[in-house]
Amino acid sequence: MRRFTDRYGAHPAHLVLVLASFSLAGYASVQLLAHRTLHVGAWFVGSAVGHDAVLLPLYALADAAAVSLWRR
Repeated sequence: MRRFTDRYGAHPAHLVLVLASFSLAGYASVQLLAHRTLHVGAWFVGSAVGHDAVLLPLYALADAAAVSLWRR
């Protein structure tokens, strides 16, 4: 076990979970591309614009408020 951890850099369970997440992401990608609908693209673009236009300024304000309160 020590030899594997030294070589890989993490516990073997980490490797299993990473491979499982890649498998799930691959399956989701195949299902997404199989449907080839415009709705998926519109959802993706809308979520990117929504994040950049709405959520990012909120994150920045929350961060500035937390830093301001933390320094006091």
